[in-house]
Amino acid sequence: MSDYYDLKSILCREVFYGKGYCSTGGEEVSKILTDYLQKKDGLSVLDVGSGPGGFAFYVAQNLKASVIGIDISENMVRLAQERLASVDTGIAEKVKFQLSNVETVEFPAEGFDAVFWRSSLLHIPISRKEGVLKRMMKWLKPGGQFISMDHCLDGKVDDVEGFQKYLDLLGVEYLNVESYKKLLETVGLKEIFVKEDNAFYMRKTAEELASAEKAKSEILKLVPQETYQAQQDYWVDKRKWTEVGAMNHVYFVAHK
Repeated sequence: MSDYYDLKSILCREVFYGKGYCSTGGEEVSKILTDYLQKKDGLSVLDVGSGPGGFAFYVAQNLKASVIGIDISENMVRLAQERLASVDTGIAEKVKFQLSNVETVEFPAEGFDAVFWRSSLLHIPISRKEGVLKRMMKWLKPGGQFISMDHCLDGKVDDVEGFQKYLDLLGVEYLNVESYKKLLETVGLKEIFVKEDNAFYMRKTAEELASAEKAKSEILKLVPQETYQAQQDYWVDKRKWTEVGAMNHVYFVAHK
């Protein structure tokens, strides 16, 4: 999907997942992720791959946290910043979005209580994931939390129709669950909790696909038919790959 970060494609995905979101679960996943936090108020949070800003706004509003969201997509950041201008002043003062690459951006040491990754680490090549996570460790306060929702490989992807083509097209590199956990251990994270939840993923994507189909006429006012259909096909395929065991929907929680 070469137009993955195209503005029209982003707006199309928001109809599937909710305003401010471009991945499965929308606000429901935001609640799941923040429920893993031990400390709940007055946090300093880094949101890696912040997209159109839904998670950052959720954290600022519900946890009264200060949030910095970073993303490599100009369209994602621009859209999030435009919305920042229209939210309540109290929330707007707590949220900042910036166009940044997690592999090169700099933050003060021990500046964050929590770092969240939502379907983002998979975009980092396997050879560079450890280095990126080591950078993240510098930014976490002692006792701070790493919390992520990601997809992991499971099984022989060579045997699954279309899956390798999808990996090549998006340029993503998944780990399996054990390799992901081992990577977190390697960079020094502790008390690692892992939860695989394909049942949630299958339920939620079915709801989102059905909801999008009902809203199809409204979606087509935003994007052409081919963009809408490409998004539908994309998630139908991901459901298929999850059903046959090529990929898993997984949460990881760990402490510095």
